[in-house]
Amino acid sequence: MLAFFIGLMFMVPVFAVSNIPGEVETFYNRWCKRGRKLEIVGAVCYLIDKTSELDGKISQGGGALRVFDNQGDELGIYMDDDKVFLAELNRYVKLENHGTYYSLTDRVNAYYTSNDCSGTAYIDFNDDALKVKLNEIISIGPGKYFIVTKDYQRTNIVSYSYLRWDTASNDFICQTWAPPFDGVIELTPIDLGINEPINTPLEYRFE
Repeated sequence: MLAFFIGLMFMVPVFAVSNIPGEVETFYNRWCKRGRKLEIVGAVCYLIDKTSELDGKISQGGGALRVFDNQGDELGIYMDDDKVFLAELNRYVKLENHGTYYSLTDRVNAYYTSNDCSGTAYIDFNDDALKVKLNEIISIGPGKYFIVTKDYQRTNIVSYSYLRWDTASNDFICQTWAPPFDGVIELTPIDLGINEPINTPLEYRFE
């Protein structure tokens, strides 16, 4: 891209530049480094300076587009408009935009062997769903976040209750029942460090 600008300004075809890094370095040493910034090449010198600065940040491992809520608290590294990556957990989280706020999406039900939704939580995922969930933060509702560890084992349980998030009441509902479950997976609770709802506007910084 930089070679294109150089070629355009000097009316030289881009394909004539056979060694882009070498040509750019030669150009920089000749016209920029020594302060010989003629008007026609001033913009090119600026581009080279900014490109070098960006390359330096990336090579030092400090370059990432980070997402923050409107209080300045970091959510994670930007993946796309509805995903952020949490490097410390090596997982991503999916967000849903409600206009004035964001929340985590793809809520799941958690199953328990107790009759009051206490104790160890389990999920019932098939193998295809699990391939995706291994890389995600799993949410039952605000403040209840889990992961599936990479060394997970399937187990059989009798579930006497399950916990779900009710969007109508904006609250958790614990329901009792007693079906057997074959091949469920234990959930590991985590402290996500994100407070829901996530108020907008979001802020994006390259750091």
